[in-house]
Amino acid sequence: MQFQVIIKKEKTCLRLLKRGKVAGESFVNNRQLSEKLLSEIDKLLKENKMKKNQLCSVEVWPKKIEEGSTRLVHVISCAANYCLTK
Repeated sequence: MQFQVIIKKEKTCLRLLKRGKVAGESFVNNRQLSEKLLSEIDKLLKENKMKKNQLCSVEVWPKKIEEGSTRLVHVISCAANYCLTK
């Protein structure tokens, strides 16, 4: 199970992949992103009857972020990926 965070100009796409296919998707306004990131991840996992320990990686696009709230989400996602892959 893989989780993707795709940060765009106004909204961010949170995507749960199962065997390479999209199992769930959620869009969050970037102004609320830092407050809603973890709850949206939990919601996607519950909708797909998955547990956090089934995640194997977190990917973030783009790799370079400029804005404050999206930069925070980028750091959190990279830290989660580090913990999942070590």
